[in-house]
Amino acid sequence: MTQKIAVDENNDWYLGKDKHLAIATDLQAVLEECEHTAKVVIGELVFNQSKGVLSFSSEGTFGNVPDLFFYDSRLRRAFEALTDVIEVEDLNIRRVDDVLSYAATIKTVYGSGDITG
Repeated sequence: MTQKIAVDENNDWYLGKDKHLAIATDLQAVLEECEHTAKVVIGELVFNQSKGVLSFSSEGTFGNVPDLFFYDSRLRRAFEALTDVIEVEDLNIRRVDDVLSYAATIKTVYGSGDITG
């Protein structure tokens, strides 16, 4: 069984009905881990080109010639490296102005689920 501290829509920990930190398990836990991984890959690894995504150079995601296929590849590899993830069934990356967003369907050992960000 996979479990982790659950987060709400603001990515904050919260208390469950029992007044203790809420715990995400199985599919919910894996999908939350995928969401956190996506935030790290695009938001925190932008300066480590071997792990993150080139974001603001001329050929980066937000440059003159955005390489969304590169982001797609990095994100897929990051998701598939997570414990209990079997495959990325679908991944759509979009850039509108300077906002990069994604929608993914992730197949896990607990079933499939969708995430967006």
